[in-house]
Amino acid sequence: FSSGLSNSKKRSARAAGLLLEGALPFKKTPVNVMRRGVEYSPVGLINTLTLGIRDMKKGEMTKGEFLDGLASGLTGTGLALAGMWLYNMGNLKLKLDEPEDELEKLAGAQEYSIEIGGVSFTIDWLSPSAMPLFVGGAIAELMKADDKELNLDTIGDALLSIAEPVFNLSMLDGVNSMLSAASNSENG
Repeated sequence: FSSGLSNSKKRSARAAGLLLEGALPFKKTPVNVMRRGVEYSPVGLINTLTLGIRDMKKGEMTKGEFLDGLASGLTGTGLALAGMWLYNMGNLKLKLDEPEDELEKLAGAQEYSIEIGGVSFTIDWLSPSAMPLFVGGAIAELMKADDKELNLDTIGDALLSIAEPVFNLSMLDGVNSMLSAASNSENG
């Protein structure tokens, strides 16, 4: 009788292991997307210009790796500036979660999208290169909402929001929604 119980436990452990292995890529993907998004951002540029130069002088980084980091950081910085411009022109939509955004949603507006000629195009498929674009939009949104100037606090607040599109546009959105619902039910 005890050997049957042992086999049952082994099968359960094997099934749990298979489920965990199946879920693991879904846990790693958003982290990898975020890492690449930071690489292609003003933070990546600053990192390359500080730590990258130091590492290259020590011989821990090749000139090719340094130039690759520099190109990634410059590209991301350009995308962030484009995001600021697109948001200020009304062509970049970020999160639509305010009550006044409901009308826009009914009219066809989509979160994390670009609007051209009144038509909304999602750019979630563009991750991770879309992340600096959204950070630029978030910087512009923060500056507009609080009449702030471009400073380190505004940039820092926007960079902290870099993970939001990854979680909203990935398979973790369901997990995020479930945790939100659980939290709201406890508070209600």
